[in-house]
Amino acid sequence: MVYASNHLDAQKELWEELLSMATIDTPWILTGDFNAFLSPQERCSGGVELGPKCKAFAKFVDDAGLCDLEYEGHLDRAASDHASLLLNVSLTKAKVRRSFRFELYWMEYEKCHKIVEDTWKSRAGGNPMQAFMHHICDMRRSLREWSRTAIGSVERRLKDTNAQLADLEDLDANGQLTEDGLQMLRSAYNRQAALNRQLNIKWLQRSRLRWATEGDRNTKFFHISATTRRQRNQIPGITGEGERWMQDPVEVCQAFTAFYQGLWGTEEEHSHTRQEWPTLPSISTAEV
Repeated sequence: MVYASNHLDAQKELWEELLSMATIDTPWILTGDFNAFLSPQERCSGGVELGPKCKAFAKFVDDAGLCDLEYEGHLDRAASDHASLLLNVSLTKAKVRRSFRFELYWMEYEKCHKIVEDTWKSRAGGNPMQAFMHHICDMRRSLREWSRTAIGSVERRLKDTNAQLADLEDLDANGQLTEDGLQMLRSAYNRQAALNRQLNIKWLQRSRLRWATEGDRNTKFFHISATTRRQRNQIPGITGEGERWMQDPVEVCQAFTAFYQGLWGTEEEHSHTRQEWPTLPSISTAEV
């Protein structure tokens, strides 16, 4: 726990003392009030240039190989700016917001076409590119909301339809199905066929097999293709110096930082004089 002084000289002495502890071969955490910040965005007012204290603090963090936990938010100074903090050091997989995916089976619904048509007919301000981006964002938001509220999960709807079919077929086998029940049975068969077709399209889209047609069956092969691609898009770890395999997020972060610091170096190491472009021959209009 650190409570740094407001004076630059005292802070430098503290950073030097803490820097001597950076050689210990065990994880360590520094918390407290450093009376300095690493970036202007950490100040409520923003737009503040880094002063000598902040530059000295940033140099200490870099020399010690520390990693900023990037706490977001500000303590309420109206009550106290020294309130207790609770730090949870358990490693959890970061939640990544899923990107928008246009499902091809949506094209079977008239409402999907209606949403797209209404979106592009709506007025949008700004230049043409701004209007285009506005329409894209509006259409994405509308389609996502419609899919969530009106369509839902294809797998869950197919499971419910199959359960309903089983009950209706049992009644039909026992001669207990009424005329209305028979109509419900036909409707359930049609709904089952439509949902199976949509599920086929969904997995074909995820498998990214261009030669496959929508008429192919929803087989285990396409599930494996889609699952394999999803696993291939993940990076479970990296190989660092000495061919050492690293999976710990902190180690991976430090390895990337060290690599690019060594690659880029300082400005003095990569300062280049501007080279003049060679004189290239030109083509006159007469020659054309």
